Amino acid sequence: MKYSLNWSAVGRLIALFIDLCTIIRTTFKELNIRTDILEWVTSEDGKKYLVDCCLAPLGKEFLRVGKVQVVDANTILVNLGCIPTVSSDSTIELHVGEGWVEVQRRHDGLYVDGKKVELCEGSIKKVITEKRLLNANVLHALCAHSHLIPGDWPKGVYFLGTRYRVRGENSDYVHYLDRGSESGWYPEWGDPDGLHPNDVIAYTEP
Repeated sequence: MKYSLNWSAVGRLIALFIDLCTIIRTTFKELNIRTDILEWVTSEDGKKYLVDCCLAPLGKEFLRVGKVQVVDANTILVNLGCIPTVSSDSTIELHVGEGWVEVQRRHDGLYVDGKKVELCEGSIKKVITEKRLLNANVLHALCAHSHLIPGDWPKGVYFLGTRYRVRGENSDYVHYLDRGSESGWYPEWGDPDGLHPNDVIAYTEP
């Protein structure tokens, strides 16, 4: 089988490496530290300090606030529990979900945490009370990695696991997944209390 190198991924990796080197160089320059620190960092004491005081806390913070990790072409990890991006005039009224879950496109559809995502049309009350609703973090991750969205999904799929409220107003709003003719998939606003029987809600089994 012929191997094809993903030059886009290689370029992105090189760009990230350059950014990281720039951060390190700028920090050392501000502290008036020269390259002698590299010899110390690779010593046993330096390695222990680097892991315990730098890399481990950095990794834990990323797991807390990070949103998406790419596993492969068909799989991403999404942090359900991190706070979604919200506009300055809004607050989050409800956010359901916690921890990192696998979101994967398979031959028969989309799976979240190993369970197939179903689209409900009609029995809205039953879905809201008995099923696992998907939140805005999943929606935003799918918008950023739209090749994972099944081709038979319609426009207007609601993700009711996150509710927002505009400051000073009494009504909530949620995101639904919309699709333009050229712009691809994107989040749009909808009224969760004004859903009709023909509106579609994304969910999985609990």
